Amino acid sequence: MGKRCAKCGKEAGFFKSITFYKIGNEEYCADCGKEEIERRISTIKITTTNNIEGYKVVDYIDIDSAEVVIGTGIFSEVEGNISDLFGARSSGFEEKLAKGKKYAMDKLKYNAMLKGGNAIVGVDLSYTEFDKNRIGIIVSGTVVKIEKS
Repeated sequence: MGKRCAKCGKEAGFFKSITFYKIGNEEYCADCGKEEIERRISTIKITTTNNIEGYKVVDYIDIDSAEVVIGTGIFSEVEGNISDLFGARSSGFEEKLAKGKKYAMDKLKYNAMLKGGNAIVGVDLSYTEFDKNRIGIIVSGTVVKIEKS
């Protein structure tokens, strides 16, 4: 008998090769593992303040950060230049920044999940511009374990 997915029960055996991911104390097949990670990171609370109303910090786990670098691309550049010329907003750039911010936040939440945290406090979000039309998004905070007070 081989490994068995904690959610769907899919089993790997001698002739059945399935990729498994260990999350916490359980193992999941690739599909269920992705769903479980998404479920867990969606429950992680995140705030720029040093506390969360109605909760108390019971453990300060670690200071962590996540970095994402996105390219603006030729079409965003052209649209940005035209928008700039007329004093308008550049929706292409805005969409890329929003996606980059989401990726960075999700990455930080994933790191917190791996470390056993269920919240991140004191979050700081920064943007930096690199050469050749690349933008860096850096998000950092303190991974903590919280309980309802």
